Amino acid sequence: MSYVGKMSPKSNVYGHFIMPSSSESKPRNLKAVCHHCIQTVAGSNKATSNFRRHLEKNHPDIYAKLDDPVADPKQLSVNKFTRNSTGTKWKSTDLRQMELTNCIVAFIVHDLLSLSLVESERFCILMATAEPIFTMPSRKHLSSVLLPQHSTTVQTRLKIQLQQVQNLCLTIDTRSFIGVTGHFILDHTINSVM
Repeated sequence: MSYVGKMSPKSNVYGHFIMPSSSESKPRNLKAVCHHCIQTVAGSNKATSNFRRHLEKNHPDIYAKLDDPVADPKQLSVNKFTRNSTGTKWKSTDLRQMELTNCIVAFIVHDLLSLSLVESERFCILMATAEPIFTMPSRKHLSSVLLPQHSTTVQTRLKIQLQQVQNLCLTIDTRSFIGVTGHFILDHTINSVM
């Protein structure tokens, strides 16, 4: 048996095992021998989970010293931005989590942005850099829960505000999309609602 040169260079797990040559087994499924205990471990040259599990279970001191796989330089890693020192994220009920989530909803609504903003790689990196323990709401949660809540809040506030108005002037914009804007004076201040 010898080390197969075609094994993934991204993991240093393979260095702890004697791999069969490519002529002795199928290139994907193989049986390797552990350097430390001479036990045979079945695995694959495409995944390291069996080999890592063996080291974790039988050689915890070696496993603890095992470095993470070498990152592919083309692959963007956001992990260093997404965790705080304890590795935990805010719960959905945390005050700061709710404040930031509401700000994102307001940002999307008031600037007429696409819901895919929360899936944007650059926006996620921005938020993870600004607040590493913030959990970005999913697009589905945004469309099914957060936007309807925001809409209900805005409609309620608008109804209360318009009940105090004596006169309302409407303008209609049909150039790009149909938009109706209401203009009114309340407490000696000109207001507009869309």
